[in-house]
Amino acid sequence: MEESIIKSEMKAEVFYFSKEAFEKSPHGSFFNDAKYTVELLDTTGLESFVKVGEYQSKSDKVNTKDALAEEVFMQYNAEWSNPLGTKEGQQKIRSLGVSHTSMSINDFVVIDGEVLIVDQYDFLNIGKHKAVSEVVA
Repeated sequence: MEESIIKSEMKAEVFYFSKEAFEKSPHGSFFNDAKYTVELLDTTGLESFVKVGEYQSKSDKVNTKDALAEEVFMQYNAEWSNPLGTKEGQQKIRSLGVSHTSMSINDFVVIDGEVLIVDQYDFLNIGKHKAVSEVVA
């Protein structure tokens, strides 16, 4: 798949799998690929996911959707830079019904309307999805 160049602001919206959906999952406690997220988006829309934040790159070297998704993943997994790792961030995710701080398999970002899902070794870009398009500008 050809990598899309980002034309507008370098911004991503960050969605995490909700605690309630995680507990109801027939797949157990670990999801091994992004296909489950696609299945949930197709069948239940966004009801299994929670928007936990937005991220804007400060680097002029991040100029593709894939590069931005990777940067978001690094920021949301680094102890020193994860915005959800602070006391306020922990309060926020609890109030949103999320049980994890770090970005994990099945969480996703939306960049220019396209959904990029965290997979085992990279991101699965499923393009625009109706469930997400209805709530993301």
